Amino acid sequence: MELESTGVEGPDAVTSLPDKDAISPFLCDLLNGTFKTVEDLSSTPTLVTRLLAELDTEKEKFRKAQTEVLVTAASSLSRFGLLTKSLRNVNAKIENVRASSVPLFSSEKKRSGNGGGKESSSSSSSRNKKESAKLEKIFNSGLEETVSSRHRMVEELGALAIEVARVEKVRVYAESALKLEQLVGDLEAAVANISVSVPSSAQTGGSLLKLTHAVKTMQTTEAAVAKIANAHWDRLVSSVDVRVDRVAAILRPAVVAAQRSILSSIKWPPPFTAGGGEKLPNPLLEMQEVQERQYVESFMALTILQAVQQARRERQLNRYKQLNEETESERRIRARSIRAPLWAMDELVSPLAAKAEPFLIKWTTKPELAFALALRLGQEFVDVIDDFLQPLIDKANLAGYSAREEWIFSLVNMMSLFLQTHVLPGLANDLQDDGGAGSVAAALMLHIVDQALAFDTRMKSLAARALGLFGGGSVDDSQVEDLDNLSGPVVLSVSAIADREEWLELWARVELEDVLSKLRVELQSDAAWTTKARSEKSLGLVQDVSQGAAVSGLLGATVQDFRAPAGAYVVLSSMSAIADRCRSLLEPSQQYVFVKTGVIPIANEYHEELLRRCQELEAVTALADESSIVTVATCLNAARYCQYTLQEWGEDIFFLELFQSREEEALHDAVEEAVDGAIFSDEVAAFQKFRQEWLSKLVSSVTRGFEARSREYTRNKKKWSEPGRGIKGSDLHAKPEDTAKDLMDDYFIHRLKEFDVSSSLVNTLAVLQSQLSALNAALDYVNFLEFWRSLAGGLDQLLVNSVILSGAKFSEHGGWQVAADVQALFMLFKPYCVRPSGFFKSLHDAVILLTLPSENALVLLDVLQSSPVQSREQVERKQKSVSDTLRHYGVRKLELSTVKRVLSCRLLSKH
Repeated sequence: MELESTGVEGPDAVTSLPDKDAISPFLCDLLNGTFKTVEDLSSTPTLVTRLLAELDTEKEKFRKAQTEVLVTAASSLSRFGLLTKSLRNVNAKIENVRASSVPLFSSEKKRSGNGGGKESSSSSSSRNKKESAKLEKIFNSGLEETVSSRHRMVEELGALAIEVARVEKVRVYAESALKLEQLVGDLEAAVANISVSVPSSAQTGGSLLKLTHAVKTMQTTEAAVAKIANAHWDRLVSSVDVRVDRVAAILRPAVVAAQRSILSSIKWPPPFTAGGGEKLPNPLLEMQEVQERQYVESFMALTILQAVQQARRERQLNRYKQLNEETESERRIRARSIRAPLWAMDELVSPLAAKAEPFLIKWTTKPELAFALALRLGQEFVDVIDDFLQPLIDKANLAGYSAREEWIFSLVNMMSLFLQTHVLPGLANDLQDDGGAGSVAAALMLHIVDQALAFDTRMKSLAARALGLFGGGSVDDSQVEDLDNLSGPVVLSVSAIADREEWLELWARVELEDVLSKLRVELQSDAAWTTKARSEKSLGLVQDVSQGAAVSGLLGATVQDFRAPAGAYVVLSSMSAIADRCRSLLEPSQQYVFVKTGVIPIANEYHEELLRRCQELEAVTALADESSIVTVATCLNAARYCQYTLQEWGEDIFFLELFQSREEEALHDAVEEAVDGAIFSDEVAAFQKFRQEWLSKLVSSVTRGFEARSREYTRNKKKWSEPGRGIKGSDLHAKPEDTAKDLMDDYFIHRLKEFDVSSSLVNTLAVLQSQLSALNAALDYVNFLEFWRSLAGGLDQLLVNSVILSGAKFSEHGGWQVAADVQALFMLFKPYCVRPSGFFKSLHDAVILLTLPSENALVLLDVLQSSPVQSREQVERKQKSVSDTLRHYGVRKLELSTVKRVLSCRLLSKH
């Protein structure tokens, strides 16, 4: 075992000791006096504690001494100042006394006496200053010396504490290394004895005792390694892991061999010969006391060993995660590698699988028998497994494992391996050679999938009862699909197909071809294109849509709301049914591949069928007759129903997860892909484009028919200039000048009672009314709304250009006749809106201009005439005045140039 001393990073890293010459004599004497022998290293914590305590004491003393020195210094300075002042006063008094007591005999003596007094006073003052400076210098030097000595002492104590801490780290590292060396040595010795004794005495109690001792030693070793795993002693931990891995490679086969020998002695697995409703014999209930004790010991040893290995793997992966940035795929792999199947349960299921394999191979073309056998094994043994083995798992501290779930999903995994090994490879080859709808291989594939999905559902239901959620009762399919609280990962037999992408695509294509073959037959019937019809035999999916029943599953609206044909409901129900078959797959990427291959093409196929039917009608009848128009309307309803439903599906959480998987796949492959926010975005766009295109064609067809039938009406321009017969303007009521005009107002209705609709337009309006009624009954609300509004715009431009602006001249009577014809046209659209004139903007304004009184029309025409060059403000003021005048008469949408053209078509007379 290597001892680390240098090059280790981390907060607790051990570094090399300093050179001997770099240590102060005081520190050397202390270390030499304390650590005389190796045994004295154990007293290091005591020495560290004592030194730290002394260090704290010295720091406190230093702070107190510093405070006292400062106080004393301040007091001394204050007293020194008072003393100096007193000395000065005394000196002054002495000088005064001396001056007054000494007689002056002459002027020279007096001068000499005065001069001597000054010299004496100055010398006394300088002497006092020197004494004060000397006292202050002595005080400051003593204070500095005290502070310096204190600092030196604190620095030496800090360095001493650091050195002692380093010695402590070395001691801890050495003790940990020695302890791990001892544990690993004991483990290697125990395994060495086991590897020699297992072949000859695998069933003896002594061998099991050695196995158990070795496993517990390994558990103790891992616990010791886990304690120092965060100390950044990576080389020490790595060396221990390498030696433990070598030991584990020998220990696990030994424990497995012991358990297999015990299972063989109790005659496990049981025979599969029981029949007539009898239960299979259960050797776990028939064990003798000694056999039961041995099995429990071997089971515990293998389970504890798995718990230790799982803890080691998790520790190593967590350390890797700290050192490296973990990606999403690595996170999944880490979770799967930590959560491995229960080893002891595999030892129970493996001999069962080997014994069942001959039976399963005989039933490769009868999957229902193979799944029935696995289901029987799961049902008859699950309660005993749960009651007998679950306490042992809990005792081994193997968290997150349920004996019931492990037993169930081990059997499911057995069936998955059977399908992958003996069934699917040959079946995939047959499907590639002859995999058309209705072939034997396709039928067998669908039968296997049906049986696998049913088997997985029943096994998940059986495993879920361990949670006590349903009181031991049965669990229906909808409840099983929502169970997310099983302790371990769910294993599915259908995953045998989904784990290989080529098999998954084969499955999806088989499902697709099967549904499309039935849909093609279904869509050829007239009932599939009828809005109100029963679809009792439609793939077994459609129950009754004649009463507008809400669609089950994902379909959020009723067929009758969209007036869609029964075939549209059949198509979407088929898509929903196929999508439900992949919901049990474990990975969203697998579900996305299935939906992309097996579900989306159904929508594309139906879109092609709608397009084909409409194109055939257009080629044959040019959408001229009413039945063709109604057929196209039915296709438009189907397209909007599919568009709306697929949009709803795209907002479902299931399809949102698939779309997220699609985005991740695109980012992973660095593919530039247009992402619209839903998995069915392309199909929704295709149906929307179809609807817009054929609504436009429907409007064009009706408009062309209207134009063809009204050709005589539009060509006869002479009649508009003829004067009226028997109708006098004085007999008509005048319109109040302060009210805006509209052709649907009472004023126009009253005046136009005297006029009949032009005879050449009656038939045209009748046909248009019939077409509108038929389309109103055939189209759904949204489609019909878009249709008649587009039609109104088309007719508006047609009549304005072919009648009013065609070069004809309009008398007053002719203008009112046009108004009568236009009002009759507006009445056809009256059932669909309150004021149809709002959708015939140009035609309405032009008729208003044709019916203006002549004097008003002349004034307005004169205003519109070109005028000399004016300023910008004058032009804007004139335009505003004209616009206000036109708005007063009810003209709101026509441009001024068009207004001028319309007024120029009138035969105006000045009265």
